[in-house]
Amino acid sequence: MADLTMTRGDNARLTFTARDAAGVLLPLTSQSVWFTAARIDGSLIVQKKTGGTGIAFADPQTGATLGVGYVDLLPTDTSALPNWTVTLAYEVQMLDGGEINTLERGTLTVTPDLIVGQP
Repeated sequence: MADLTMTRGDNARLTFTARDAAGVLLPLTSQSVWFTAARIDGSLIVQKKTGGTGIAFADPQTGATLGVGYVDLLPTDTSALPNWTVTLAYEVQMLDGGEINTLERGTLTVTPDLIVGQP
């Protein structure tokens, strides 16, 4: 990831890659991984975790999909934000072998939804 953009109230699938400090790809199997997006003041907007709440690992964890994971954002994750451009800070972190490692971080820009509700 890096700096991301999505529309308020949409579904979005964000892709991340797990690497160690040397840049070596890490297979994602049973590690705890979480995604957090917050306002710059630290107020939490959305958090997703492994275990059925929005984090999935590519299958199989070999070749081109080694270390690849996904964050699935739902319309309800951003629909309560004001309908103007909002910039959030985000991180993807992993707990593996008792150590917490930040895999990705950046900004998530949520743009206005021009049509509020379904037509």
